[in-house]
Order: sequence, then structure tokens, then C-alpha cells
Amino acid sequence: MNLSRPCAFFGCRGTAQFNNDYCSEHSGFGNHIIRFEVDGKKKTIDSKEIDNLLSLLKKANKFWIVDLTVDENEFVQYAIEKGELEHWDGLEMIESKEMVTDEAFSTLLTKITGDYSGHQMWWSDQPEEGHSEEELDQQEKDHPILLAAGIVIISVGLIGMFLSSPETFLGELVCQGICGLIFLGGAGASTLGRSDTGKFT
Repeated sequence: MNLSRPCAFFGCRGTAQFNNDYCSEHSGFGNHIIRFEVDGKKKTIDSKEIDNLLSLLKKANKFWIVDLTVDENEFVQYAIEKGELEHWDGLEMIESKEMVTDEAFSTLLTKITGDYSGHQMWWSDQPEEGHSEEELDQQEKDHPILLAAGIVIISVGLIGMFLSSPETFLGELVCQGICGLIFLGGAGASTLGRSDTGKFT
């Protein structure tokens, strides 16, 4: 029976040593290896090759995951289609935020290099560019009022349609309901699955 295993060092074709995940050449790299996944394919790379890591992550079509600890309990993952970056630690999602790919890479580098404090938000919690904190606070206060006004306007419009032509209104309502179910079905099929640890699959 052949018990030999390939070396876990990315790109190495050597055979792993007994009780070790790495070959004799890379056996000392165990503590300096970054484990990552691209569309579900697990890989490793030397922590000194961060530029190469980003190049490999850019090839992802669905998602990428980068482990931040040896036990793989803490990791960063990015869903390509949704454009959302997540940070997990100990089976708990610490933070998630929608961002473009370049911003996700920048955040990942900050996390890998340790330029952060604990589990605080990695991204800036500063006001949006061009808006003061007072303006943003006022916008938050105005949101419920605008939402209520929108609901009233839509309700009045629907009642008017129903009173003018009940048959047409009901037919349109059924059609919109079917289209909505089709849309939701398509969206559900495109979402990513998750493992027990929260990682994308």
C-alpha cells in the first residue's frame, strides 16, 4: 500500500515526509504557509509570495478563501458575484461588507500583514466621501419618512388600479407573482453553499 502524499507547498511535486505535510525541502515552511482556496480547490503558498497569492485569487470565478490561522478557524472569504467580503473566526461571522475586488484584496493584505487591532472592522467607519457626519445622520432620520411616503403612494396607486379595472389588476398581480418566483428561484440557484464552518463551497 502506497502511503506517500504530495508536499503541501504550492507548486511542489515532492513527497511529504512521515508525520509532516511537507517534503524535506519545504519542511521548515509549515509556519509560514498561507492556505487558501479558489473556487473550492485548496492550495498553499509561502507567506513571502503575497503578490503571487493575489494573482492566484484573481482567477476565482465564484469565490476565494484565505485562512488566517493554522487551524483554519479564522479566515477571510470573498463571493465574486455578490462582491461581498466576510471575516469568520471560531464558527462566527465577525464582519461582512460589500466591496469591489480591489478593495477586498487591500483588506485581505491588511489582515495578513497584521495591520489591524483584534476583530474591529478592517474597513474605515468614516463618513462617505463628500458627506459630513451630520448629513449622514440626517439621511438616516429621513429614511423612515421617505419609506412611509413611498408605501402610501404605491398603495394609493394600487387601489386606484383595482377600482378602475379589477380583472386587469388581478391578472397583472398573478403575472408579477409568477415572475417574482422565477426570479427568486434563479437567484437561489446562483448563491453559494456553505460548510459547517461557514466557508463557501
